[in-house]
Amino acid sequence: MQVTLDDPTKLVPLYATINKPRLFATPRTIDVTEVVLQGIVKTYEAPRAVLLEHNSEGAARDIQCEFAVSCREELTGLR
Repeated sequence: MQVTLDDPTKLVPLYATINKPRLFATPRTIDVTEVVLQGIVKTYEAPRAVLLEHNSEGAARDIQCEFAVSCREELTGLR
C-alpha cells in the first residue's frame, strides 16, 4: 500500500519554512535544504513496507544531518 499525498496543503507550511533560508543562506545550505524537502516528500509517499524495512535494518538516515552541518558551518563563519 502506498501513501498518497491526498492533501497537498499539508506541505505548504513545510515549503514556507524551507524557503526562509533562501533569503540569507549560502548556496550550499539552500541546496541541502532542497534535499531535505525532497527527502521528506519521498518518505511521505513511500510504501509503508519500505519504511518498515529501512527502520528494521537501521538504514533510516537522518535527512536533516547535512542541513544542520551546513547551517553550523555558516554560523561559525559569521563569528
